[in-house]
Amino acid sequence: MVSKTNRCLGIDIGSQNIRIARVSQDQAGYQIESLDESPLNFTPDNTDEAARPKTIAIQINDMLSRAKIRTRKAVFCIPGQSVFFRRIKLPKTTPDRLERIIKFEARQQIPFPLEKTTLTWQVFDQPDVNEVDVLLCAVKTDYLKAFKKLVFLTGLRPQAISASPLALYNFCQPCLMRMDPQNKKFYAYVNIGASCTEIAIPKPGPVQIIGFTRSVPLGGNGMDQAVKTILRLGDILRARLIRENDAVILSDEFYRAAGDLESINLNASRAATALADSIISELRRSLDFSISQPDGVGVDDIILTGGLSGQKYLAGYITEKLGISVTIVEPDYILQVKEKNLAPFAIATGLALQGLGCAPITIDFL
Repeated sequence: MVSKTNRCLGIDIGSQNIRIARVSQDQAGYQIESLDESPLNFTPDNTDEAARPKTIAIQINDMLSRAKIRTRKAVFCIPGQSVFFRRIKLPKTTPDRLERIIKFEARQQIPFPLEKTTLTWQVFDQPDVNEVDVLLCAVKTDYLKAFKKLVFLTGLRPQAISASPLALYNFCQPCLMRMDPQNKKFYAYVNIGASCTEIAIPKPGPVQIIGFTRSVPLGGNGMDQAVKTILRLGDILRARLIRENDAVILSDEFYRAAGDLESINLNASRAATALADSIISELRRSLDFSISQPDGVGVDDIILTGGLSGQKYLAGYITEKLGISVTIVEPDYILQVKEKNLAPFAIATGLALQGLGCAPITIDFL
């Protein structure tokens, strides 16, 4: 008997790139079948916002056509900056009463009118405990309607609309089974993308749930802008090429390993390092806040993903500044995809895993 294979796409629409992960599931388990990316055709200089959803939808279908991907099931995500997250503890009760309590709590917690908000939540129960953890998520309804328009213009079969920090969590949790099978360490998940750094820290305990999330508006775009400014360039794309190819983060590791200032663009490296310092400062604030919570614990290791994770000497620089080991995710930490750099596809892969029903966080705005 031939086993039936289930497939799903995870589609991560960033500010700079579209990334698509195709993940399959059969009796043998899960496998990443393909990872594809393309620079976003819709640039910040394009002021025709009305054309944005159609432009992006066409580009997604072009990517799928070029890669000869016929899978139609897909999961999308909203940027974490557009979503309000709150984890609350509530007494165990009947589903109907719990829903009324959650909606009451939402009115107290959410900083914008509930009437203009779309709510969703997930309840995490534990045996022999009189309380449940509730992950409450909210997004402004007008924003969600606009995003849904984009989703349905693709012509795909959307299975869910998640949020980027949740997709990051859903990607990283399976990594731990290979990285730390004895569960000896406590991790934070950090995805540094083009426009935003997403942070997801699990809640300690037997139940898989996010304890803390934060989206910081710093990333590769800011680093490119810093290079553009210091070099007095007129073109942000030229600045990006210089940052990627000729700039390094000026860490102790760089000086030990090379230290040849003639081999790099020093001014661009200084600009990139200054932006890295800003990201690290926000990471420190997030880790300090997380550990200050009643159930907070110290982080032993950071799992680093995202397009900027490959910036030369960035991972080591974060370790130097925070005193915490940093691991850039590799393909064999989750599934066998030897030919690809998996780190930029963390969010897309996490989305696909949710669509296949194997993700611990199932929040859905669809």
